[in-house]
Amino acid sequence: MADQNVPPRGPWDDRGGNPGQHPGPYAPQWVGPEGLGRQSFHQPAGAGLPTLDDDDEPGRRTGRRRALAAIGGVAAVVAGGAALAPAVRGFFDDGAVAGDATGTTVTDGTAARPSGQQPSRVRTYTEQNESYMGSRAGAVLKKNNPTGGRLFSGPASAAAETPVTVRTVLAKDPARHLASRATFGATPKVLADIRRMGIDGWIRWQLDPEKIAPSPAELKLAELPSLKLSPQQLREQRDQLNERGVQPEKEMVDATLARQIWSERQLFEVMVDFWNDFLHVAADFDGGEVYRNSFDRDVVRAHALGSYPDMLVAANRHPALLLYLNQNDSRKDAVNENLARENLELYSVGVDGGYTEKDVRQAALLQTGRGVQDGRYVFRANQHYLGKVKILGFTHANASSDPKQADAAIDSYLRYIALHPSTARYVARSLATRFVSDTPPKSLVDRLARRTR
Repeated sequence: MADQNVPPRGPWDDRGGNPGQHPGPYAPQWVGPEGLGRQSFHQPAGAGLPTLDDDDEPGRRTGRRRALAAIGGVAAVVAGGAALAPAVRGFFDDGAVAGDATGTTVTDGTAARPSGQQPSRVRTYTEQNESYMGSRAGAVLKKNNPTGGRLFSGPASAAAETPVTVRTVLAKDPARHLASRATFGATPKVLADIRRMGIDGWIRWQLDPEKIAPSPAELKLAELPSLKLSPQQLREQRDQLNERGVQPEKEMVDATLARQIWSERQLFEVMVDFWNDFLHVAADFDGGEVYRNSFDRDVVRAHALGSYPDMLVAANRHPALLLYLNQNDSRKDAVNENLARENLELYSVGVDGGYTEKDVRQAALLQTGRGVQDGRYVFRANQHYLGKVKILGFTHANASSDPKQADAAIDSYLRYIALHPSTARYVARSLATRFVSDTPPKSLVDRLARRTR
């Protein structure tokens, strides 16, 4: 086990690696705690830590996301309740405190963590920061650590059992809680509106956004030229927009942020955000400059406070989702399961909703024929699979080559899974988590699921 105070040398390290790999500011600069030891530790090139500036790329070593995942870990400690280990010895074979400048030889582990556990698998600060806590600086920190306290299993249990003894912004205030969940910020005006109208009155007001006047900032959005253009218009005007420096997908993001900050229709914007997350299509996907504005406007915003079955059907006919999840590439003789799988796993019953791989395959066969042509939704009857399908209890003969009938069969299936009991529970839990609590009670989820159906 290498000395954790001195990260091993890698091919992109500024201490002697390949300078062409990361010139200038991209070269990692390592600074360890006091007392790094007098021995120079060297490992062959390629054995170092991954550079956190790089995304994962084929042929490269572990990238940023894997690196961050590998070094993650969480400790929940309240009122000095961390179970700090005794002074850590054994890191050097002469028994010196880990990190002491008198150390000579590295051993395989430490007294606190002899097997070298991963930080993500341990709980206390001492275990997660072994090398630091074994240094002189760590020894000073231990002296300042209060004794006693309690160790909790996680942040939720710690918060639940820790009384609030002084009034803070975290104290229970129904108006503030509603504002923090149903708006994008508990501003003085939002809080004043809730207290003036009452919670029920404010919610009724917000549920009728068409009667809420647009803010000056929302009126200003009319100056963004791409927001109201159709995909066909964006395709036709692509060159002119490029010459003017207009990026439609970026304008959509700017408009979204402006509405979240300045719109009086806060609950509507929260629901738009909720459904954009639920039916996710990235703004910058290949084709986003043409199709993403329309998906936000014609699918999500059009149905944000309406019928989810209608929204799911509309999404599955929109070029943005069809291209984003490869449905345009799915044919009866070369089936792509991407959209069919996401319709079950993410957009309806959920990963624990009872579907099987056979259901995914059957759904993918049923959905063949749908695609995009010249910027518009198209159904290609000659690419549609014909034959009986059964998906989560939904059955259909699927025997017609007539485009309208075949397309209608797909819509019937989508409405079926949108109204499935597992979908009701999945959506109810997601809504309760967004609007009530990060850990909503089962009784609330059950009640919402019954109403959702």
